[in-house]
Amino acid sequence: MDGSVHPLTASVAESASGELPPFFAEDGFENVITDLKGPYEVLSDGETRVARVAYNGLGLVVRTIGTDYSDEEAPSGVEDLTHRIKGLVRGLGITGLEQMVSYSLEDPEDPIVVTKANEGATLDDLSLSQIEGITEDQYDSLLDTLEAAADRGLAPDTAWPGNFIYHPQHGFALIDYTAVDTGERGLQPSPPVAEFCKFLGLTKDLLDLSGRHLRDDLYKKAWREALQKGLTVLEKRYPNAINELPDSSQSLQHWLSLSTEHFAIH
Repeated sequence: MDGSVHPLTASVAESASGELPPFFAEDGFENVITDLKGPYEVLSDGETRVARVAYNGLGLVVRTIGTDYSDEEAPSGVEDLTHRIKGLVRGLGITGLEQMVSYSLEDPEDPIVVTKANEGATLDDLSLSQIEGITEDQYDSLLDTLEAAADRGLAPDTAWPGNFIYHPQHGFALIDYTAVDTGERGLQPSPPVAEFCKFLGLTKDLLDLSGRHLRDDLYKKAWREALQKGLTVLEKRYPNAINELPDSSQSLQHWLSLSTEHFAIH
């Protein structure tokens, strides 16, 4: 990210209505939506249907309305997916966020959005060597991403390990975020430090979520050391940050209960 704002991001932000144009495509992806063909690898299908597909040698992610919505509920599905697209528009150009290459709202009943697939493994599926390889610089870059997202009015979903992709060279990428304004859709902007604390809490909880690692002392040791790196970065960037969080973030004290007992090596 070079600090410049993508033209689409700027034009939507500057428009009086904030409405999205019916179609957008990055250079080289003008025909991606009409050209998309299978085979699709369906990753999930609920409120949003998420599938992965290869296109001209690239991995792409395609989102459409999911099967959770009946015909009568379809307008709500359109609204939810359109709101996701608004978030992706705001996130254009921010390093560490999932990047959109095209969307279409031309059929008002069938929106579609296409993003680049991030390389790497989800946070809950890292190998031992990947955990051991997490660096302070990569945590620092994640904080940069969260700060840039907050500046654009974006709410990342840091509550689920599958929303983070880790690559040994590229570091962390966040693949689920949405546009949020004060009071909109019942959401409130969250300070970057709070989101980072939630992320650290996720890594703490991975040992509870992953049965295959739970009894493995090497994984416990690796996560404990990785968490310490994250806390070191947090303290450097935001001294006394945890103590200065608003009352609404008191639950972070639970997320950050990084006790020696939790990571005890037996």
